[in-house]
Amino acid sequence: MNTSKCYLWSVNGSSVPVGEIVANRYQVVGGQIWQDTQPQNLPQIPDRSDPKVLAYLQLSPYHLHLPQLYGAVEIPGNSLILLLDRIPVTPEGTLYPSITEAWADAPPVRQVYWLWQLSQLWNPLNSFGAGLSVLTPENIRVQGWRIGLRELMFTPSPPGLGALSRCWQTWIESCSDDIREPLSRLCEVMGQGKRWDTITASLNQILLELAAELPLKITTAGGTDAGTVRSHNEDSCYPITVSQKGNLTPEFDRIQELAIVCDGLDGHEGGEVASELAVRSLKLQVQGLLLELAEQTEVVEPTVWIDHITSVLRIVNNLIATQNESKGRSGRQRMATTAIMAVQIAQQVKTAFGLDFPNTHELYLAHVGDSRAYWITPDYCQVLTQDDDFANSKVAKGECLHRQAAEHDNATQLIQALGTQHADNQELVPHVQRLIIEEDGILLLCSDGLSDRQTIKQYWQQEINSIFAGQISLEEAVNRWLEFGASDQNPDNVSVVLMYCQVSPQADTQGSTPQSATEQKTLSTGTINAQLSLPESPEFVFQQVAPEPEAKPEPDSPQPKKTPPKGVKIMVWGLLLLLLLATGFGLWYSGLIDLPGLNPSQPRQEE
Repeated sequence: MNTSKCYLWSVNGSSVPVGEIVANRYQVVGGQIWQDTQPQNLPQIPDRSDPKVLAYLQLSPYHLHLPQLYGAVEIPGNSLILLLDRIPVTPEGTLYPSITEAWADAPPVRQVYWLWQLSQLWNPLNSFGAGLSVLTPENIRVQGWRIGLRELMFTPSPPGLGALSRCWQTWIESCSDDIREPLSRLCEVMGQGKRWDTITASLNQILLELAAELPLKITTAGGTDAGTVRSHNEDSCYPITVSQKGNLTPEFDRIQELAIVCDGLDGHEGGEVASELAVRSLKLQVQGLLLELAEQTEVVEPTVWIDHITSVLRIVNNLIATQNESKGRSGRQRMATTAIMAVQIAQQVKTAFGLDFPNTHELYLAHVGDSRAYWITPDYCQVLTQDDDFANSKVAKGECLHRQAAEHDNATQLIQALGTQHADNQELVPHVQRLIIEEDGILLLCSDGLSDRQTIKQYWQQEINSIFAGQISLEEAVNRWLEFGASDQNPDNVSVVLMYCQVSPQADTQGSTPQSATEQKTLSTGTINAQLSLPESPEFVFQQVAPEPEAKPEPDSPQPKKTPPKGVKIMVWGLLLLLLLATGFGLWYSGLIDLPGLNPSQPRQEE
């Protein structure tokens, strides 16, 4: 949500008239929206022992939907006023529409997607006594697909599912006929106090069925550049379709549904080895997942996919860590890399009418470190990730406000990256989230060589509009972003991958939706079966996360089958091949001199 002019939401500040200047600093621009005229100065810091203050801090990982605590103001005769940033306001400083205002004009898939996001906030908010936040329609704002709350609203005792059911029912009554009935049944089950996991599974099924009815065309392009200062490039990405040196070779196993950016942290060849190894390893693992996906006949729940993608990133961490340990590297000598990866999982779903749709439009986004992801349409640019740095870590632990943490010299120091943890160390905590593709948009992945310099904020609108208008190709757009990042003597490498997702009707006419379900499924997985050329013998073992014991679904609310992708066989090939690949890298890398690396307890250092 937009904070370019430092617009803030004032909790308990409704009595202050528009136009007044508060504390010689904050100008009231409308209602409870204030503007900080001195954002360079540290605001007043509220007492962290206040449970409400602590709730804002510890819920900060839900940054996509919740505001961030900015500071406080004391006005004589008033309660303490908390100031929030990252609030749902337009660039002009007005609130985005409430969910009630936007509901009637939203298509069914977006309506259900909004409900899904609210369902994912229900338990976290209730654990802090803030469940009322998602029961107050005026507090729930929408920017396109995304839900955003103005503030957290607290009650002495958490509300029950019956209150949530009644809230939803007011919106569901105006839904189209095809979704009103299943959603109404779901609300009845909620009112009966049924198991929450059963309720969310049923809601997920409705969402996937609606999303799968839309066409989907995905096009991906990417590139990386050393920049104008460095002589070598420690970034790696997938795919690489743009090269300023013109020496690309064709990829015969190209996966359109996959995008990866890795930024080596070593400052020399060690970082370059780590980032390239991570990209190759992640690609191989995703190939195995997509092959197994093609054999699935039941919908796999998001938590299972998240577990498997988490496992994939831990495998890659262990692979790099093993290389470090074989060389006796420790502390800052360990090579490491950030990673951000997006993969579109094309599950097949059967509707209540017995129709099979081959692609549920699920996009899984995973990251470790400070490489970032943005979702961009002609109307907005949304940051989807939060950096794995010291500042965000301190806030999530409830130790300080972000403005305080940002004052530290090591505020941007990374707290984790692939390779920094020792092999078989499960302390690595990748951040994995699921999005539903229900609008035309571009997912932009980049290294911090682009995101740290306000380049995206400056150029996103003109560049994205050029793509949507058909004025430039995706490859031309990637090249332009690389040029933006390499300008002005940027000391860092730059990598960009663009994933263009189209669900509008024209996507169907461009060949993205074949005539038969079988053909659709083949296309949705990037024609994986035809394109992959895996070794004939098993060479790699895929480490799976064992799923928790499954609770039996209740008979009156059937839920999708919760089973992980069923093939250890193909993924066994993967882990062995990756070990072979790692051995090759190790032999090559053994000839290199010892070079500085990354110590997770030290600030990130580069040339």
